[in-house]
Amino acid sequence: MQLFPSQSFVLQSDLDIEVIKGRLLQNIEPKKIFRTSYYSAKPFEGSWNGNSFSISLVALGRKTGKPIITGNLERQGEGTKLYIKTGVFNQVKFVMVWMMLLSSIAIISMIVVSIQHRKFELYYLLVLLFLIPPVVLYQNMCNEFEEGTEQTKVFFEALTKDV
Repeated sequence: MQLFPSQSFVLQSDLDIEVIKGRLLQNIEPKKIFRTSYYSAKPFEGSWNGNSFSISLVALGRKTGKPIITGNLERQGEGTKLYIKTGVFNQVKFVMVWMMLLSSIAIISMIVVSIQHRKFELYYLLVLLFLIPPVVLYQNMCNEFEEGTEQTKVFFEALTKDV
């Protein structure tokens, strides 16, 4: 089991590498630091470097689990092979680890206090409330990641089909 979700998949197409590259570039806009509106004409933002790309779904609203998508195009005979890997942003990983660390420290400190005083008070259970935000955030991230990865698969499958 992975702590942070990631997926990889490979798609094969009969289309030329330049055709797929052109179709992909039509759906990618440059990455913006701040969005002034929740509307975007293109579904992805990111950068392109040779036959490699690093993109993510345009976040409409508060999306913590949107996948970051890295990929490579390779010429395969008459067609193209597309290698795609999805994962979560490093900032999300940092926040999750930080929240879990703080929650663990709070729980361990309550255990130490109860051992030192040789009694367990019922209000010590309130410390368990510190676990709720990281668990909810983690579940939300995983759900959004799965949704975003599914959208990505559908998009790339349609992209590689001969129309």
